[in-house]
Amino acid sequence: MDTSKCSALVAKFVKYYGYHRHQCCLPIWKDGKCKIHHPESKKAREEKSRIRFEENRKKQPWHLLMEANKKIKELEETILSLEERIEYLEDPPGVDHYEE
Repeated sequence: MDTSKCSALVAKFVKYYGYHRHQCCLPIWKDGKCKIHHPESKKAREEKSRIRFEENRKKQPWHLLMEANKKIKELEETILSLEERIEYLEDPPGVDHYEE
């Protein structure tokens, strides 16, 4: 292995022979790895990709519908609790309205 190049092994397709592994040809960046194969840069790329995926997912119609359904359920629960309060205030327990 060439010590001036990245120590990661990568696969390369060779016609009629399939994939073969060989040493990465990029120069060393840190800890014997290039910027592509170094664990720190891999984590940063994966985090950036995950954030982009989440942003795109939030724009999907099914996700917007799911969020709208959650909001509708919350509002329906609020309406029910307010109706119960109104009923209680209109006819509080222990008060007899028919006394003369």
